[in-house]
Amino acid sequence: MVLHERNGGISYQESVTIGEQKKVVIMAAEGEKPVIQGVGNMPGMDMGGSSQVFLRGLKVTNGGGVGIRLGVTETYIQRSEVVNNTGGGIVLEGGGNLVLENSFVGGNVNDVPAVSVVSGGLVINYSTLATGFGNAPALFCSDGTGKSVRNSILVSRSNEAELDCSNVTITGSALEMAMGENLVLGEVDIMWFEGYANGNFHLVPGMYPEELESAAIWQDGDPLVDIDGEARQAMAGATDFAGADVVP
Repeated sequence: MVLHERNGGISYQESVTIGEQKKVVIMAAEGEKPVIQGVGNMPGMDMGGSSQVFLRGLKVTNGGGVGIRLGVTETYIQRSEVVNNTGGGIVLEGGGNLVLENSFVGGNVNDVPAVSVVSGGLVINYSTLATGFGNAPALFCSDGTGKSVRNSILVSRSNEAELDCSNVTITGSALEMAMGENLVLGEVDIMWFEGYANGNFHLVPGMYPEELESAAIWQDGDPLVDIDGEARQAMAGATDFAGADVVP
């Protein structure tokens, strides 16, 4: 299914539900960014059990509930924005698996994680996870299933840690805290980003830490472009921008 923007950038104000045992592909039309806004406190998108779902180029924002809720699904999300939803960004529960790539998740929302894993497997690559104040980790996990984060940015405006996930492997990424050989950013400065308050995590030239430009390591199979279609290094072992956005 190809989804188009509505005239004037108006959102699709509905909660998109995908039932059980479905195979669904939803992609934005070329050059467009359709917006989905959940109704009331319902998720913007709710994925049923035993389904396979591929999403690309969508923006799920300003809902009263969680942006995307995943059950026992195999879900792939690319070049999307799941931001500024009152209930948080993405919740994975029921033992499914999520692959998140080249995406912005979270937003200037307090007391909710950007990505929350209750039960399931998680692979994050080249994404920017950022949150507001209070109990608002960029990544929260409550189960022991393996998790992997590569080439990403994880930050929070909270005084609490941006990471609350004990069984996770993080490489080639940038965090406020020290973790392995990842880039240590220190306290996040919202001026690094074009519009933190609006969940716009594009980097501002001359404002972000220069080290972000070489924090990631591109490997075979990684995306050739960023969230906007800007080219990445695309050479095995080459350093690259961490996060979803490349500054040309």
